[in-house]
Amino acid sequence: MSMAAPDPSGSALERAGPLTWWMGPPPAREFSSIVSLAPSLTAAVAALGALDRLIACTRYCTSPRESLTRIERIGGTKNPDVERIAELRPSLVLANKEENRKDDVTAIARHAPVFINDVRTVPDAAQLLRELGALLGQSAAGETMAAEIESEWRRVRAASPGPPGLRCLYLIWRKPYMSVGGDTFIHAMLDACGFGNVLADAARYPEINADTVARLRPRVVMLSSEPYSFGERHVARVREELQLSPECAVELVDGELCSWWGPSTARGLRYLEDLRRRLESIPAPVAGQVLSRRR
Repeated sequence: MSMAAPDPSGSALERAGPLTWWMGPPPAREFSSIVSLAPSLTAAVAALGALDRLIACTRYCTSPRESLTRIERIGGTKNPDVERIAELRPSLVLANKEENRKDDVTAIARHAPVFINDVRTVPDAAQLLRELGALLGQSAAGETMAAEIESEWRRVRAASPGPPGLRCLYLIWRKPYMSVGGDTFIHAMLDACGFGNVLADAARYPEINADTVARLRPRVVMLSSEPYSFGERHVARVREELQLSPECAVELVDGELCSWWGPSTARGLRYLEDLRRRLESIPAPVAGQVLSRRR
């Protein structure tokens, strides 16, 4: 979703903070009814203590699972039900630049104020929790989570071996296989924890194939639990289809911990640090035999 220019509908973007923008009608001073258009935002609302104000979220919003059972679902991140959102008349809609499409956000902004964010780095995640906490009247909670993220980020960076890191290829999709470039939040998490993303020079989410893997020679291929739900049944297929060498480990990883910015970020940093240390302790000739559980 481009943030470069006002929308032709007249819903111009207005800077709200370092990582955020407003679109749509002027926001109220307090927000009694919230719609979230991204899983990370839903988890953040809950962690900030504002779940009682959440009236709707996407079908991909799964955390905190038990607390969301009675929350209305308004479609997906890429195809939200704009008409239903308008009927709900929320006082605040939360959107993400990467997760949501500009056309959908613009349409929603004709009916309700939309708070848009863009997170690319670990410090960004901390800053956004501060901004969202202040917006929802939960500044103390936002500051607590932000401080924990920053503390863990500094710690894991200091403890990591530094570049080039453990060479990894992180897969988010199959048919076609897709990975992560150096301008993504997942890359920032990997980099902080001592992994060397073999596609660090690529942008966004490049498609890859067996030739790509042969050229880049990763030490480990990570199969994320989301957005594509890689599981144990895919390990042999990935090995065959990408023609992985016996020395290359294949790991099933928790996509929420690796890619959701917010309340899970500090735990995600610890998770990836532990994974790197375990992989580094395995002799390369037998690494290809490793199969990790996600947690």
